[in-house]
Amino acid sequence: MTDLVSVIIPTFNSAKTIRRALNSVIRQAYKNWEVIIIDSNSNDKTLSLVKLYKSKKIKVYQISKSKGLAAARYCGIQKSKGKLLAFLDSDDEWHNKSKLSKQVFFHTNTNIKFSCTAYNLINMKKKKMSINQNLDKFDFNYLLSNRPIALSTVMIQKKFALKKFKKYLYNEYAEDYLWWLVALKEINYCYILKQNLSNIYLADNNRSMNIVKNYKSLYKIYKNNFYLSNYSILLIFIKLILNTLNKNIFKFRSFFA
Repeated sequence: MTDLVSVIIPTFNSAKTIRRALNSVIRQAYKNWEVIIIDSNSNDKTLSLVKLYKSKKIKVYQISKSKGLAAARYCGIQKSKGKLLAFLDSDDEWHNKSKLSKQVFFHTNTNIKFSCTAYNLINMKKKKMSINQNLDKFDFNYLLSNRPIALSTVMIQKKFALKKFKKYLYNEYAEDYLWWLVALKEINYCYILKQNLSNIYLADNNRSMNIVKNYKSLYKIYKNNFYLSNYSILLIFIKLILNTLNKNIFKFRSFFA
């Protein structure tokens, strides 16, 4: 019997993109999934569009917007029934219909707890940049000065996530990055499936575009959760800027095109 995969999708006024995300789940060749939508009191047509699917596999719960994205995702984890969790942001999609089957196979046949995949970044001009890593796995120290993970490519064991992430629900920015660091303090490696299976969309209101707030959040994460010195954080920031330079140039290119 195949493992149930719980797909966690937080929404807030996601009417323009939620069908793209949901359709990419429904198209999956792997059919043993449930979708857990955690809606932060949307006031557009998000929920009415979700109801059109009329599927018992798609479940909707509501949470206060003030609780933030990490709390919404964790609520989804609590409501889920799957052995494995997959995360999907409401403006992203799995462009490959074998995404779940390939990643579930990757987990079950190698007995791993945490994985991510290659993906495409798509900017506001619809230009595409393929993101892959030249390694099979990475650890906590690598993740400190690199950003190899896109949230919508992650699969992780529910039992582990439910236990480890419950204390880390209040970061406004880089909240998923904190989760991955916390995970790698215990399970040693995140394994990379080197197949491009997802599209990550960038928009002018995408939080990843706010460099200043992201770096402020990173500073707090390094200082308050991992007790790093200011000197160590400075070195990490330098490495991070250099290691993500091409990706960030691509992100902002559409502003100046």
